This record gives sequence, C-alpha cells and structure tokens, in this order.
Amino acid sequence: MASALLPSVSSVAKCQVLMEHFDNPDQLQDAINCSEECAALLKYPATTPLSEYCPDHPRRKLNVLCRQCRTELCRDCVSHGHSTHQRTSITSVTDEETRRLGEAVDNMMGLLEETKRAVSVVKEMRQRVRSRKEHNMERTREVFNALRKVIDEREEQVITDITKGADKRENTLKVLFCS
Repeated sequence: MASALLPSVSSVAKCQVLMEHFDNPDQLQDAINCSEECAALLKYPATTPLSEYCPDHPRRKLNVLCRQCRTELCRDCVSHGHSTHQRTSITSVTDEETRRLGEAVDNMMGLLEETKRAVSVVKEMRQRVRSRKEHNMERTREVFNALRKVIDEREEQVITDITKGADKRENTLKVLFCS
C-alpha cells in the first residue's frame, strides 16, 4: 500500500540527476513550474496555418500537403508540378500532429508528476536526515557533558584523597619528629 505513494526507483534516479544540475531545490522547483507552463501552452497548439491562402494563387486556400516537398499547396499547385507526388490533406496532417503532440505532452506531464513526487520524497528524506542529525548531535552533547561531569567529580575526589593522605602523613611526621 505504501509503495503506491512512493515514486519509482527510476523517478528517484531522474530526480537525483535533476538535483545535480540545480544549486538548490528552489531552482529545481522553478524548472518544474516552467515545465508546467510550457506543457499548458503545448496542450492546446495552434492548428491554423500562418496563411490560409496560396501565395501563388491568392484566391485558393492551402488545403493539401505535398509529402515529398513538405510544402502546403492549393488545388491549382497540385496540378502544376506536384501531381505525381504523394499528398495528404493539411487537416489530416494537423490532426495527426496535434494528436502526437498531445500524447507527448501527456507523457511529459506524467514524467513531471513523477518527478514532483520524487522531489517531494527527496525533500522529506532530507528533512529526516537533518532532524536525525540534530537529535544525534544533541544526544552526543548530553553524553559528553555527563562524561565531563563524572570526570570532574572523580578528579575532585582523587585530589581530595591525595590531599587527605598527604596531610595525614605530614601530621604523622610532625608528631614523630617535632615532639
């Protein structure tokens, strides 16, 4: 069940590659936002030719594409020099290109969503690492402070024992030699 929430391994790998190309997560987020804007623009491409009318026959609409010459033609152009070439209607080419472009945009949007999930997982993991680091550093400080306290207490005890022992020996020597 939890695996459905996680991106695929390939998404995480792609995300790592993306993150290597950006100095910080904000730049990566800007790139994602830019990709979304571009995808939105590509989702609804313009399907109208720059000019609907033939430059050589101004009263004729461009409605045929010569596949061999990759040129838009009107019906008069077809009969003058392109009659033996393979042709198709501009509408069918436009429809096919629009369909293919839509599929590419849909695929890109899927990859974008996968990348977003991967970025989110990486950010979450990064936060966990930071949190664990802070916790471990605090715990280490506590342990070393406790060790310092024990060492300091033991040092005081040893110094006190040395002082008492030396004082006792000194007093003994005073009694023996000064009396």
